[in-house]
Amino acid sequence: MVAAAKSTGSGHLLWPKGLSVEDVPAEFVSALNHALTILSWQENLPSDEMPPYWMWSLDWEIEKHFKIVQTRREAKYGDAPPPIEDDDEYEENEFFAEMEREMRG
Repeated sequence: MVAAAKSTGSGHLLWPKGLSVEDVPAEFVSALNHALTILSWQENLPSDEMPPYWMWSLDWEIEKHFKIVQTRREAKYGDAPPPIEDDDEYEENEFFAEMEREMRG
């Protein structure tokens, strides 16, 4: 149900009838956030990094799981790539030079 509501962009369909945002129980909001988190995992993680079902409601197990995933990624791909330096020097090409000449008239 949460996946369908998310895919249509109509999150308001999930609110209990007759309740405004201020009236929704905190437990419901927590369950909704948890469901959206799980959907995010399913949409963004490869199957070998997806936490098993039994673990979904155990925060300490999820933290441990993702530390293991991070360790495996670092072992497989190495350290994070160095940040890209943002310098204002760009290599110009003939197309840019022609466009610049046309703009100047």
